[in-house]
Amino acid sequence: MEQLKACLDNLWANVIDDMDIDVFNHKITFTTKAIDNGTITNYQLTFEEVSSFK
Repeated sequence: MEQLKACLDNLWANVIDDMDIDVFNHKITFTTKAIDNGTITNYQLTFEEVSSFK
């Protein structure tokens, strides 16, 4: 659980640059960016086996 928390902490205050909803493959992907003291870090977060797109 601590490893999950550490990974999610990195996403705090990120800006979502792109969101892709793939209904056929049941995926949602977010491309985000964090800026900390002038350093830009990019992340990609993918949810797989999504059953609802409400």
